[in-house]
Amino acid sequence: MRQFLHATLQLSARVIEAEAKAKLRASLRSDIAELHASDVQGRARAFQSMVTGGMDPDKSAALSSLLEAEESD
Repeated sequence: MRQFLHATLQLSARVIEAEAKAKLRASLRSDIAELHASDVQGRARAFQSMVTGGMDPDKSAALSSLLEAEESD
């Protein structure tokens, strides 16, 4: 489920958002956050591994999807 969520659904949602913005000139935000709830233990383990390895906690939280990454608009 984790691979499908991150490799397919999340990327598809971003493509749809970009297409809507470009073609419809509409701001569309797809929310698949509810699907992340089933994987909170895996994300917490990833966060812990990154922080233990010396990565900045804020960056680790964003990369492990515990916090939303900053928008680059």
